[in-house]
Amino acid sequence: MNGKQPTLNGAVFRIVGPNIYWLCQDEVLLLPVGNFTDKGRVREGLAIAVAMGATTIRLHTCGISLGESYSVESSLGAYGNWDIHDYGRHLGLKIMTSQTLKFCLLEVIYAAGQYGLRVILPLTDNYTNVRWRGLSTDNHAALFYTNSQTVADYATYVSNFMSRVNTYNRLKYANDPTILAWETGNELGGYIGAEGYPPLAWTNAAAAQIRAIDTNHLIIDGTNGIYNYSSKATAPGLNAGSVNLMSDHGYPRNIALLKAEVPLLGTKGFLIGEYDWTNSFGGDSLANYLSYLESTGTYMGDMIWGIMGHDAQCCNWVTHSDGCALSSTPSLPIHMLNVSE
Repeated sequence: MNGKQPTLNGAVFRIVGPNIYWLCQDEVLLLPVGNFTDKGRVREGLAIAVAMGATTIRLHTCGISLGESYSVESSLGAYGNWDIHDYGRHLGLKIMTSQTLKFCLLEVIYAAGQYGLRVILPLTDNYTNVRWRGLSTDNHAALFYTNSQTVADYATYVSNFMSRVNTYNRLKYANDPTILAWETGNELGGYIGAEGYPPLAWTNAAAAQIRAIDTNHLIIDGTNGIYNYSSKATAPGLNAGSVNLMSDHGYPRNIALLKAEVPLLGTKGFLIGEYDWTNSFGGDSLANYLSYLESTGTYMGDMIWGIMGHDAQCCNWVTHSDGCALSSTPSLPIHMLNVSE
């Protein structure tokens, strides 16, 4: 980072691209949650991102992988073994293994690097650890941030995950240049903190845990928005010294909100980690929204929600129930052109 500006090898780097949340665990094809993603879908998703001019992709299921039988952490403290040399050789098996999925994750990260893309990995959604510990999920699972057990569980997950070595390139995740940034979580605190912003103590501890293992990559505060225009509350993560970028998600697209948030950033960068590129959630026009983002300078990144691609058999386009899937349908070419440009 150079102030609030992300850099790569000393040059200005603008974070722009799509979310491909399913790239490591694909449930959009009506597979059980946690199943590995078909190699063809992985490669096509990456190719679509490159064709659109992306520099970066955001991959939820490659970083948040807890609580399913095939997850990185299938149950509390159960991480298993990642030492497999090719998950492709397992695809003919009828029985899925946790090792297969873990190696799918390794190949996805490696493949993204081969396509010249950088990767952002969110690390938690905060609910799973609370349920594992038998704690109340009231108040949007707020105990995740303050209970000593869940705080320790998160730290253990981060340490285990980031210390793994990718069998394809023999690089520890903490040293892999394909990874651009670690995001402390996904949509923590809910839209503009409506569920309660993560406490500063938790964000500081999370960032310190990441930085103790990895001094190479950026840290993004996974808080969903940094300013609540109703209560005037601001995200405590703005005061977290080890955090490099803050984040917000555009549902709906709201230029006035962004204009209120930008002055709060100080020396931190800003990432619109997701936004509605259709008109599903209303708000400002896509053209005006993108124009404003571009006008702020290269320090502000933006990432659409989200690429889906074809099914594994080819050639049906996959859609998503939220109506924001970026797919090739006759009604959407103008929106796609705006985003691509």
